[in-house]
Amino acid sequence: MENQIKSKSPQSYPEQAQEKNTLARLASATQCACAAESSQHTTLPARLVQLVSSRMCFITQLTFIGILIYILSGCQTLSTPAPDPQDSLEQQPTKDEQEAIANFSTEAMLSLLTAEIAGHRNRPYIALENYSLQAQTTQNAQIAERAYKIAEFLDLQKPALSNALLWAQLDENSAQAQRAAAAELIKTQRYQEAMDYMEHAIALDPEGSSYFDWIAFSASHADQHTQQELLIHFDALLDKYPNHNPLILAKAILLQKNNPQQALHLVNQISHPQAAVAVLTLKAKLLQQLGQTDASLAVFQQILEQQPDNESIRLSYARQLISANRLEDARAEFLELLQLNPFDDDYRLALGYINLDLEAWEEAIVYFEELLARDSYTDTALYNLGRCYEELGNNEHAITAYSSVNEGRNYLAAIQRQANLLLSENNLINFSLLFEQAQQNNSEQAVELYLIEVETLSKFKLLDLAWQRLEHALLEFPDDHRLLYTRAMVADQRGDLAQLERDLRTIIAQDPKHSIALNALGYTLADRTDRYEEALQLIQEAHEIDPQDPATLDSLGWIYFKLKQPEQALKYLEQSFAAYPDAEIAAHLGEVLWERGDKRQARKIWQQGLDLDAEHPVLLDTLKRLDNRKNWFK
Repeated sequence: MENQIKSKSPQSYPEQAQEKNTLARLASATQCACAAESSQHTTLPARLVQLVSSRMCFITQLTFIGILIYILSGCQTLSTPAPDPQDSLEQQPTKDEQEAIANFSTEAMLSLLTAEIAGHRNRPYIALENYSLQAQTTQNAQIAERAYKIAEFLDLQKPALSNALLWAQLDENSAQAQRAAAAELIKTQRYQEAMDYMEHAIALDPEGSSYFDWIAFSASHADQHTQQELLIHFDALLDKYPNHNPLILAKAILLQKNNPQQALHLVNQISHPQAAVAVLTLKAKLLQQLGQTDASLAVFQQILEQQPDNESIRLSYARQLISANRLEDARAEFLELLQLNPFDDDYRLALGYINLDLEAWEEAIVYFEELLARDSYTDTALYNLGRCYEELGNNEHAITAYSSVNEGRNYLAAIQRQANLLLSENNLINFSLLFEQAQQNNSEQAVELYLIEVETLSKFKLLDLAWQRLEHALLEFPDDHRLLYTRAMVADQRGDLAQLERDLRTIIAQDPKHSIALNALGYTLADRTDRYEEALQLIQEAHEIDPQDPATLDSLGWIYFKLKQPEQALKYLEQSFAAYPDAEIAAHLGEVLWERGDKRQARKIWQQGLDLDAEHPVLLDTLKRLDNRKNWFK
């Protein structure tokens, strides 16, 4: 921006008030006594202060006009040294300038001088207050412009808007003033008013910069009515200026969300070289939105040929490569990004994750260790180091990494992975120590730690020990529904259906809308008993609470199969499997298809289930019961 202020640090209100009083006293003193020594508080020459006060008695009106022209002209910064007054004497003002300044009152001139001194003393808020006041009082466009630019620099929206609107009103032939008013109106979401000012700016300066894209981008998050009103404005302006690229681009931005095909059509009409990157970037996003991934990536490559060091574009390109599952290419782009900005640890983290997905464990370790060395993303790096070492079969290093993860988003996952590794080595002693220490150090996560411990023990078929830990946990947290539900599931594994029903009914009694407990009890009754009507009622209640839940859809299909309603059963099971492909759902869906005589399709579904989980007990039992002649288990 043209007028800047070196210091933005606001002063406290008492200090500002004191400063204003000091400056007022200074102005008064200069008016009465022409005290040259008062200038020691400012970088303005003492003679300049004297010149203002002597307007009434010592120097000519022409001299003062020269000084005030300097103030109104807007120097490079408020702290730029003032010119020598002798230079002002030699500067010849125009007749209009003489007449404008001659109309200023003594109070106005002293206020402007106060503003300049405040700027030189790094008191921009005082400068803004005086300039804003005199902009209203004098109705001078240059003063309004100066007030606006100070307010904009200080990021003060209200004075910036009022001064920008005043500047635009006072200088109707300035495209810059009209654009400033539009910019501030956009910030307050007054889009239609902003459009009026921008239309005026185009008429004054058809080739100048515009804020139409900014208006459109900001309004793209507004309500539908506002967007439609703006589209009408854009169309009206495009009738007047049909080849105005900023307008075409802005309309495309506004249409991007709801009509990407029309937006793309507009973008393809733009060929202005100065807008190439912005236009191509929008084109790439529109193509991606329309599912044309390869074309979108090609456009990103075109942009990068023009601007190979553009980090933002390269990052968007790399992310889109990840979305397209082109991980090798994405890795190459993130390597380039890291070379462009070697201090960006987000790029290191991305490279670590990409190498994990590529199962390039050794390469991933390099980046996670770099993050640790830089003390960045420490817990994330430790957790993923553990994953890499686990995949490499180095359980000792994996456990060391996991055990170093502190409290945070990866803490419980690290505990769970340690627990699995320890039980896989039959190390019950260290397993018990792990959870004992975790409970001592993280009492606020006690229930979660009990659940991880019990679920891990259940996974390794240590059901008696899992039951003991659950009993202990429920003594400490007797009404916790998660613990009660987990005990019901362990009871199921132990064949204790009575305990399962007691725990699930306790949950339902306390929370009748607990859809998970309703579904679990309904499914168990359907699968393990002949209490089908009761099971159907429970499952239907769960379905009403959560109609999209795949587990409940599976249960509905299964109970209808038990009730000899295969068509109903098939409908719900197909919905369930489509929403959540799972080996147990595949077992149920395949059995219904088998009973309907569609054995080929049943085998196809079962094969998909085996691909998902070749060891699932429900699926294996189904295959042995129904299709034991086929050599499923080689």
